[in-house]
Amino acid sequence: MGQARFLTQTVQKEQRRTLMCFDDNRKIMWQSGVTYTEQEPTRKIILTAAGTPATDGKQVFACFGSAGVYTYDFEGKEVWHRDLGNLITCFGNAVSPVLYGDLCVVNFWS
Repeated sequence: MGQARFLTQTVQKEQRRTLMCFDDNRKIMWQSGVTYTEQEPTRKIILTAAGTPATDGKQVFACFGSAGVYTYDFEGKEVWHRDLGNLITCFGNAVSPVLYGDLCVVNFWS
């Protein structure tokens, strides 16, 4: 694969939070994610997958708020996830993971 580009997205009708992978020509290569049906405080302009994903060149890390932090390989398969509890903020989820060495750091209020 050339240079992969990643983007998070909310699919409100399906109550899904997804990570999308695009190729050099902006064609979608894959889309993976989770369904999360519980209500989460948010503002209308901030959806539930507004954070920026991070990559170490082998895996992609995305925070989906109360649905947890998920890591996918470059084929779109889930590697691991962590439940961090309910995200408590009136502004909505815009948590972006930061990678530092072997750590995945998120600023999360629960």
